[in-house]
Amino acid sequence: MADQIFKNLFIYICDNQGYIQMVVHSIDEDQTFVENEKIFDNVLPDSEVIWHSLIMPSEDIKNPNHLKVFLACREGETYNCVLALLGENQVMVLGMKNALQQYLIEEILKINAMLTNKFRRLYKEKTDIKLDTYDEISKMNNDLANARRELKKKNFKLEELNLQLEHLSTKDVLTDLFNRRYFYSFTHDVALRAKRLKVACSLIMIDVNNFKKVNDNFGHDSGDKLLIHLSTCLKNTFRRGQDTLFRFGGDEFIVLLEASTYEDSFFAMQRLNNLYEKDSKGTSLAAGIIEISYEEIQDDFTEFIKKADLLMYAEKEKNRRLFV
Repeated sequence: MADQIFKNLFIYICDNQGYIQMVVHSIDEDQTFVENEKIFDNVLPDSEVIWHSLIMPSEDIKNPNHLKVFLACREGETYNCVLALLGENQVMVLGMKNALQQYLIEEILKINAMLTNKFRRLYKEKTDIKLDTYDEISKMNNDLANARRELKKKNFKLEELNLQLEHLSTKDVLTDLFNRRYFYSFTHDVALRAKRLKVACSLIMIDVNNFKKVNDNFGHDSGDKLLIHLSTCLKNTFRRGQDTLFRFGGDEFIVLLEASTYEDSFFAMQRLNNLYEKDSKGTSLAAGIIEISYEEIQDDFTEFIKKADLLMYAEKEKNRRLFV
């Protein structure tokens, strides 16, 4: 680990304007800095005040060798840097990749524990007495370090569980599309974007004709496979990042198309039908399409759903009459 840390560590000597005078150790010249380059040109904005106050210290700073910390960025990589004044005209900069900071802390803890145990053994050999109090303090120190590591692991697992719970609360288990619950919270942001950009959006309500016959004749596993097939067709038809797909319940689906007109949705449905028919198991799709202008859009999409639902069922009735 020490070798890995050293390979990702740089040490420079700079003048008081930030120009590198000597490269003591560098990670990679393509990624870090070279002689005569001004390292402070790469300091992140939030760190600017820190190094500026160090290069031109105020009168209340008594110790010229005090340390300062700042962040530098190069080629998209962030570095944690420590800067110390060597004199009136020179500073030393020590930095490492941000990702390795935790490894360094763990390495320091290991070294600290090793030196503590070595000192305890040497002291016991020298004095030849029992150090009950010292042993207890040392044990508490080790227990505290272990507890911190365990807490970090548990916090990481908790974050993973929270992400999983968030996924389960917003996604449909079978199709991995967003669910009905998420739809009603999502429409608020859609309405805000439509009003801000002054663009219309479209809503498509989709239902599978004769879906019940698939379940009755072939079993619910076949019905589930058909819904998965439809969800795959939806993902391959509509625009990622702009059209949002929902399984609203049973064999009903909703597509919300932002910055889209009725015509856009109509042609998208034609593409969806062509994909779906390749493995439709004798079923077809009924759809109700509406366009929502930015003047009429609102957070509550209940009325819009009702309108699309009526259009969809009118198409289902038309399909039913054709096959009676």
